[in-house]
Amino acid sequence: MPDLAALRESGKNAFKNKSYDEAVKIYSEALKLDKDSPIWYSNRAMAYTKLEKWSQSLTDCNRGLSLHPEGKIMVKLLWRKGVSLINLSQFEEAKQSLMQAKLMDPDNSAIMKSLRTLQARENDLIKIEIQEVDHLPGDLLKFEKNTSSSSGKIPSDDSLEEELCKIDGVTVPSVKRIKPIESRPSSSERKKKNDPFTDTAMYPPQPSVYFLSTLKTKFTDENKHTYYLYILHLDSSIYGSIYKIAGVDSGFLQLYVDAALWYFKTSNDGLYNKKIADTIRTFTSLPRFMLSSMYISSDKSRQLLDEIQSKAGSDLHSLW
Repeated sequence: MPDLAALRESGKNAFKNKSYDEAVKIYSEALKLDKDSPIWYSNRAMAYTKLEKWSQSLTDCNRGLSLHPEGKIMVKLLWRKGVSLINLSQFEEAKQSLMQAKLMDPDNSAIMKSLRTLQARENDLIKIEIQEVDHLPGDLLKFEKNTSSSSGKIPSDDSLEEELCKIDGVTVPSVKRIKPIESRPSSSERKKKNDPFTDTAMYPPQPSVYFLSTLKTKFTDENKHTYYLYILHLDSSIYGSIYKIAGVDSGFLQLYVDAALWYFKTSNDGLYNKKIADTIRTFTSLPRFMLSSMYISSDKSRQLLDEIQSKAGSDLHSLW
């Protein structure tokens, strides 16, 4: 019977050759000799992940975590557990596992990518109220269905950082993804000099989730700050209605924070101070705010909350 050192080398070679079924057998043999090592469970879990056997991967992650691992091994087990749970559509448990991994390794880009994948999968489950209308809104007519996000399967290779893909010192080959071409803003989108919000096509009084999520693609040097003012002048109740089911998405939350900080820095009229405070308070009460807010740096969020307290008289630090 081979010893652990030989099994370790065999496992490395199996991964290099992408022989993941063989890797499962090798790490199973290693566990017979060393059943109290979380490393073997972590490595076998990664092999199961490559085979898209999510239940088996989850089981091995839980077994490895029960052995109280430390350092990188624990981060890997938590991350692989989160990936497995996402693919099993157990989103709340996946969030808990990934957030715990993030607390241990806050700068790990693979964990952040998995959290974004989790958010995208949760967005696929948004319930949309069906209404009978005479015609579709203009922004929906421009919508092109993104089939890649609704396939129901999370790529197991192409969104993983090198470090978390290592199997006891071996880096698993990954596949490069092609970045989609972003839509370009229309040349007709420009700021109106007198009353910029009278054009309801450019500045709808009741915008859709899709309109807000694609708003940044409409920015030009000429209209950027007008759009900033547009999202700041919308009432917090509108945002509460728009995002009441799915919660505010991270992209728009970042955009709103940038707009608010720009306003506090450049304006002294105080016109939107209270609206900004009310809207941030609304955002913090919505589903998944904790997940969306983690994409905003602590320095930027602290600066915003300090400005709100100073200029609107509202202390929201405990809510963020």
